[in-house]
Amino acid sequence: AMRIFLLVVFASSCVASFGSSSKRHLEQALPINNQSLVETSDYWPARVSYNNEFIGEMHGNKVPAHSEGLLVRVEDDHCIIDYGHNGIIAVPYDHTDIIKRIKANKQAKKLDQLSFAFRWIKSFYVPSKRRPCQFEDYREHRQFLIVFFSPDSHLEAALALCHNKKVLNDIEPDSILLIPDQELSLEQIYYLRDEKIDCPTIVGDHRNAFLRGIRLQPIGDGIYGYLLNKNGKVLKALNDLQLKN
Repeated sequence: AMRIFLLVVFASSCVASFGSSSKRHLEQALPINNQSLVETSDYWPARVSYNNEFIGEMHGNKVPAHSEGLLVRVEDDHCIIDYGHNGIIAVPYDHTDIIKRIKANKQAKKLDQLSFAFRWIKSFYVPSKRRPCQFEDYREHRQFLIVFFSPDSHLEAALALCHNKKVLNDIEPDSILLIPDQELSLEQIYYLRDEKIDCPTIVGDHRNAFLRGIRLQPIGDGIYGYLLNKNGKVLKALNDLQLKN
């Protein structure tokens, strides 16, 4: 009987020890510095608060300290935060409450919780279907390649990417999104329809709103791209030669 009692006590202590050890492991795995913030975008919160007061972009009003905004992404050691008409600001992440919020997110956030697709995909148009993109069609997509190009000089190169989704040997985006550097003419839109292009393409006034909100710009002249994950994290910038190859 004494041996059975000792075995039960030993087993109970092992379970307790394993539980506390697992808890410590989970806590240590949570993002706690800049590097891990960038690497673990599934833990990014939908919204963050900036600790300081700042001046709004449109009306010059004072935005109070600790005001909440939408998190666009973490880039280097900064949070890019969208405050609507008060502007989009980039501030050091340790001047925000993102660490506190990340620690509270013990599970990866859902794709439709202000994911890249949820925020932006309805701004795009599918030429082959002659209608705007629907979120449900892109809900499960994990990588998006945003391609900037000039429709006057690089339209055919951009369309070649749509026909051949393997842009590079080590990159296979779920979607290629086309961003012309100027508004497409009706003739160019009809051409995309005739070519049965199924790559989401930005048209009309949506372009400026998208560029303002995403805070990504062409790297230079020609055709360039950014590979983003489902949370809007920039995985890679692709230059002109890389895309053409």
